[in-house]
Amino acid sequence: MEISPKVLEFSSPFTKSSTQVLTLKNTTDSRQAFKVKTTAPKLYFVRPNTSIVDPGETAEVSVIIQPFKEDPPSDYQCNDKFLVMSTPLAHDNPITANSPEFATFWTNDAPDFKEHVTNKKVRVRYVFGESTEGAANPPQTEAVTSAALGGEKSPASVPSSEPHSVPAPVAAVPVTSRSAAPATKPQQPPSYTQLDQDASLQEALDKAQARIWALSSELEEQKSITSVKANSSSSKSNAVARPTAGVPLPQAALLVLVAFLVGWFFF
Repeated sequence: MEISPKVLEFSSPFTKSSTQVLTLKNTTDSRQAFKVKTTAPKLYFVRPNTSIVDPGETAEVSVIIQPFKEDPPSDYQCNDKFLVMSTPLAHDNPITANSPEFATFWTNDAPDFKEHVTNKKVRVRYVFGESTEGAANPPQTEAVTSAALGGEKSPASVPSSEPHSVPAPVAAVPVTSRSAAPATKPQQPPSYTQLDQDASLQEALDKAQARIWALSSELEEQKSITSVKANSSSSKSNAVARPTAGVPLPQAALLVLVAFLVGWFFF
């Protein structure tokens, strides 16, 4: 499985949500199942985070970063990472990405299954103040001035109404002045050491869901058997409880005896 890019770059401002795309290409002759994990699951949305790629095909995975309350400082170093897991599927395996059993596919703890899983890491980098226009030769003094003045544009960056006029020079603000208004550094996202914990929690959740599904199936089957037995018992009880039509035997015997005595007495 080929993955590109190797580094996901998110550009400022970070107060707005933005999206980057991971491209996964299956260069093998068998189907490949993949799953994408991250060290900061609350900060990034991954869609789809698991699926199957046919031989020679590609899959695009959207990585959406959630907006910050405020931009981090320009010297902020992002330590977030993504882990792309992939494994080949047998040619006679009928499983698809929409199959119910695919939801518990990655909870397999068999040693032979883990031996065929390939893990590849993708780093994350935050880009501050870079743009496609004029980013090749940015004046150092102008960059420092804009940062110190809270984002005000310098005269050199504002288009002039007179094409041949020269903008007035602006005195550069010393770098030390940036300490006058220190930016609040947001809480750093979780480090990569949490990956194993997140993976364990996700696997435990998948196993619990699979167990719930199995118990639900057993409960439905038990309800069906109980209903059949109840219907059978009800039919038998109705047959036993139904009274016999006609005169009871003791009364019939008494009537015969009375008729005999009356006939003998009068005749």
